[in-house]
Parts: sequence; structure tokens; C-alpha cells
Amino acid sequence: MRAKRVLPGFFLTACLSALLLVSVSVFAFKIPKDIKSDINVEYGKAGGQSLYLDLYSPKVRPGEKLPVIVVIHGGGWYQGDKAQHADIACYLASCGYSVASINYRFLTEKIFPACLNDCVSAVLWIKDNAAKYGFDDSRIGLFGDSAGGHLALMTAFAGDRFSTEKRSIKDSVKCVIAWYPVSDLTTFYYEKNRKLPPELLGGFPLTMSDAYKAASPIFYVSKDVPPLLVFHGEEDDIVPVKQTETLEVLMKKAGADCSFVRVSKAGHGFASAGIKPTYGAIFNSMTDFFNKHLK
Repeated sequence: MRAKRVLPGFFLTACLSALLLVSVSVFAFKIPKDIKSDINVEYGKAGGQSLYLDLYSPKVRPGEKLPVIVVIHGGGWYQGDKAQHADIACYLASCGYSVASINYRFLTEKIFPACLNDCVSAVLWIKDNAAKYGFDDSRIGLFGDSAGGHLALMTAFAGDRFSTEKRSIKDSVKCVIAWYPVSDLTTFYYEKNRKLPPELLGGFPLTMSDAYKAASPIFYVSKDVPPLLVFHGEEDDIVPVKQTETLEVLMKKAGADCSFVRVSKAGHGFASAGIKPTYGAIFNSMTDFFNKHLK
């Protein structure tokens, strides 16, 4: 599919500026009255610590089970919190989804693939608790931004390889949306003299090339990966747009379903000087995509 463009006037609300690395206290968000929330639900244990997610769903539900969207926050793999996407989660819940916004272990606690192991465990938890919460565990979508976008891609493309329980999620994950994700760690390390923390993988690309490839979504692209929708700012100086351009080329070459939306005049987090974010085309495109693949 040809890359689309979104006019700068159609960005998200101002609260989405919190997508960048800022204090969790900024993410205070009042949950709408028509949304039911269940905060700090334990979905697993790893490394001696509990792992938590926040659940959101419409209070007025149809009789059928609801498809589920897993939200994975960004923060460079070393900070951030599930609460920072409460606004997005509530929006998706208002569209008729159950939404699980998850925390995961940071690289400061355990190197990769611990964070990815946790994302896969969250999907397995959804499958195990479908009856209790009214989930349709055969219809699961993923959303993530930045480092969370990288983890969403890895979960969708290679989740079964990183399941600590040796159980499959392949048939349940139907689609993925990523905002400005890292898709190739082998090149990202050197782009614009950027330096990834070596703690992510335990070393540097020159001495650990196989590990960097194993953690890069582009090396798992095939015609069988779930449909993908990616948004990336053309002026992103944190994760260069070339990361998504390369991913799109490989997805098309493999015959996979990939839509790439270029956000004009936008940097990382869709931030751009002089432009006030507002809800619009990005959320509309996300809703259309999830509805197409999950409903």
C-alpha cells in the first residue's frame, strides 16, 4: 500500500506529548464515566517481581465477548509506565474493545529479551483469563509507541520464539499498530551517531551482531506476519523514519499486509514546533484498522 500522509493539523491531543520520557505523574488522566477500569491486575511474575496491567472496557457491553488490544508503552526500554496511555486505552475501549495496558521489566532490571518475554506473557494471560473477563482471545491486537512499538512488532512477528511458557500466541494476535518504532537495532545503533545503551542486549553490535539481529523485527518479516499499520514522523530525530521505510519495503517484498502513514512535519512523539496536537486522522485510521482486523 502506498504510504499515506497526514496533515500536521490532525495530530493527537496535547496529552500525547507525554509519549516522550517524562515523569509518570504527568500521566494523570480521569477515566470517563462510561469506561470500566481495573487497575494493577497482576498478569505474571518474573525475576522475583510481579508484573501488572490495567484493564479498560466499555461499561455497556454487547452480549458477545470483546476483542482485546494490548497497549505497550514506550520509554527507551528503561522507563515509562502503563498509565501514560490511559487516554488511548479509554478511547479504544469506547470503540468496543477490552484494552490491557501493560508494564514490563526495563533493561536496567534485566537485559533483552526479558521485556519481550513479559509482553508475550501478557498475551498468554489474556488467553488464560478470557472467560473471567469476557475476552475474545482469538481476536487480539497490539499497539505500541517507540520502544513499545518495537516490542509490539517483536511480539506480533516472533512472539512464539520468546514465550517462556513454550505456548503459542500466533493464532490469537491478528494485527499490530506501531508509532515510530525501532525495527532494525543493527542500524539504529549507528544512525546519526546514536548510541543504544549496551545494557539492552549486554554488549555492542560489533561483538554481538547475532543478538542485535535476534532483537530486530525486520529479520522476522514474512508473508505470514499479522497485518501492520505504522505511523512515523518525517522529522523524527530519535527514531529516524528510515527505520519504517526499510520495514515497509521488506513487508511488501514478502507479500505481507503493511500500511505506512508518514506524519508530515512531525518529530518523535508527533511533536512539532507551533503545532497543537488534536484528535483526528491518526485515531480514525487506528480505529478503522482495528475494526477491520478484530471485528
